Amino acid sequence: MTGGRRGVLDGAFALLDALSETGELGLTRLAAETGLPKATAYRLLEQLTAQGVVEKCGRNYHIGLSIPMWSQAWRPHQNLLRVALGPMRSMARLTGATVGLVVPSRSRPVLIGRVPGRLTTPLPAPSGTAWYKRSAAGRAVLTPPTNPTRARGSEMIADGSPQPGRGDVVFDREEVVAGVCCAAVSFTFDSDTPVAALYAMVDAGYPLLRLATILTSTVDVIQAVQP
Repeated sequence: MTGGRRGVLDGAFALLDALSETGELGLTRLAAETGLPKATAYRLLEQLTAQGVVEKCGRNYHIGLSIPMWSQAWRPHQNLLRVALGPMRSMARLTGATVGLVVPSRSRPVLIGRVPGRLTTPLPAPSGTAWYKRSAAGRAVLTPPTNPTRARGSEMIADGSPQPGRGDVVFDREEVVAGVCCAAVSFTFDSDTPVAALYAMVDAGYPLLRLATILTSTVDVIQAVQP
C-alpha cells in the first residue's frame, strides 16, 4: 500500500474514531479532534457520506447505517434485542416516546436498538454508535444495578445528578438536547448482556413520573421473558 493511500485510510479511521466517541460532531470540531486540515477532513467526510459510512444532519456528522449493518454478523446482544423489541414497540405506541437500548462498551454507552417515537426534535443515532455519556441513559448504564429495577418514587433521580444510585430511574430534563427530556433505567439480563439500560425520550412537558412508571414496567416485561 502506498504512503498516500495509507494516509487517506488513517484520516478516515481517525474521523470514524472521533464520531464513535462523541456521537456526532461538526466539521470544525472533527478537524480539531483528529488533527486533520479542515479541507482534508471535509473531503474525507464527503467521501464517507457518499458510501453511507457517515451521515450528515444539518452541520453535524454521525456514524452511518452501513457500519451497524456490516457488524450484524456478530451481535452479542441479539438475545436482548429479540426479547426487548416487542415491549419497546408497545411502549413507543403507548407514550409516543422514542425508546432505545444502551449497553456499556469500553467505558462508554453504545446504542444497540431503537424504536422511533413522535419527537418533534429527531435525534439521528443509528444502532451501534456511541451514545451521550451525560444523558440519562449514559449515566444509568454506567452505574449498573445489582438487582432488577422497580419504580419507587423515593429512588427517582432528579435532573443533573452525576452519580445515580444503583437501580434508580435517571432523568435528564433538556440537559443534552433542548426541548427533549429522557428517563432511563439500567437492568440485568443474561451472560451476553449483563447490564443494559432502557431509555425513553419525549418532548419537554411530558409527565416524567408517568413515563418512568411505564419504563420500569417495560423493563419488568423484558426481564420476565428473558431466556
